[in-house]
Amino acid sequence: MSPSSPSLRAPSTLILTGLLLVGSTWLSGCASDGPARRDKDEVRTSIRTGHFEDGIRHAQALLDEDPNNAELAELHRVATIGLYLQRGRESTFANKDLTALHWFGLAEEIAPASEMVAQWIGKTKSKLADHWLHVGAEAFATEDYPAASEAYRNVLEHIPGHPQALSGLGQVMLVMNYQRGLGLDYYNSGVRALSEYYLERARRGFNVTQKYLPKMKRAVTRKNDVDILLAEQRVTVATGLEGEKLFAAALSEYRFASVLDEGNQEALAGIERVSIEERAAQILRDAEMKLYRDQFDEAEELLARGEAMTSVQHEEFEASRGRIAVARFERLYEVALTLEHDRSFDQAIVAYGDLLDQVEYFRDARARKATLEGYVEMAAKYYDQAMAAKGPEKKLEYLQSISGFWPDYKNIEKLIEKLEGK
Repeated sequence: MSPSSPSLRAPSTLILTGLLLVGSTWLSGCASDGPARRDKDEVRTSIRTGHFEDGIRHAQALLDEDPNNAELAELHRVATIGLYLQRGRESTFANKDLTALHWFGLAEEIAPASEMVAQWIGKTKSKLADHWLHVGAEAFATEDYPAASEAYRNVLEHIPGHPQALSGLGQVMLVMNYQRGLGLDYYNSGVRALSEYYLERARRGFNVTQKYLPKMKRAVTRKNDVDILLAEQRVTVATGLEGEKLFAAALSEYRFASVLDEGNQEALAGIERVSIEERAAQILRDAEMKLYRDQFDEAEELLARGEAMTSVQHEEFEASRGRIAVARFERLYEVALTLEHDRSFDQAIVAYGDLLDQVEYFRDARARKATLEGYVEMAAKYYDQAMAAKGPEKKLEYLQSISGFWPDYKNIEKLIEKLEGK
């Protein structure tokens, strides 16, 4: 079914209910009369019938004429939320869940307090997590440990701290460490091939022993031994997550390890180290959001602050800085291209020049600038020849030559009409 088919374009009850909660006053109409009200009613009708793009276009056109109208601004916002929700739902129903998260995220920016938006985001993330949990379990069963590790990390990308994913990843990493010989001493101490689940069960057993035999020092000692082993296992998982730059998940594991074993120096050092990296990563994410909103200066300020904090994310910050530079160039290029399409050749040449002053080559800017310069020079040459021509036929010939590539150059349209006797 195509996105333009009626069943997909029709708004769902959930979308309209949410939009009514967001902007019920504006959707129901105000007490205004005349053409202005009819125009607003057209926007409301578009929203109610699920034609959100039409609603946005109509509302924007009205806002261009009356930019301070709060009612129009709210109608534009409601229509935009509806469009984002509609596209997100269509994407998730088509199993394009990452695309769906993108659209729901845009809706969340506009309506951060919307429970409906939060529910769709949560459902989509849970759907992705369930998918990757299934992939991870199948990969582990077939002893494809790298694939299982990747699948569990994908879960944590969407739901940091997901208990099943952390448990599965812990088992995978223990097996992989054992296979690489990194866990030999650990396994030789008596916990060879045991999973995280076994250690948790042992810890619960020693706790129950303490309940019935509180004076049994051996049970206390064994419980402490299990806690230390669990803490070491958590540190192993956290170290791997930190290496993958999943700082939020790594921080959760380091903290859990420090609770199990307060004297674990690796856990304490990891908490301090990863807390800084997670703050830097959040600043990087904030900078990327500023970039998407074309707030380049604010984004660069955030990058400078975040990069001063990090020790391991310099490449990510540098890459983000590069994306900002490209986005700036894109904006300059689009301005110049718009001027060119509007046949404001002189201004377009200046705009392309501003771009090329900052970057030697960008797309076809240099070629376009040269072409326009040729147009300007040719138009001036033909115009001078037309003005100097003796007969009307020759004059008309030169003017029509200009009209072929620059029809609104100076006053040539009127001159041509006069010479053609129109």
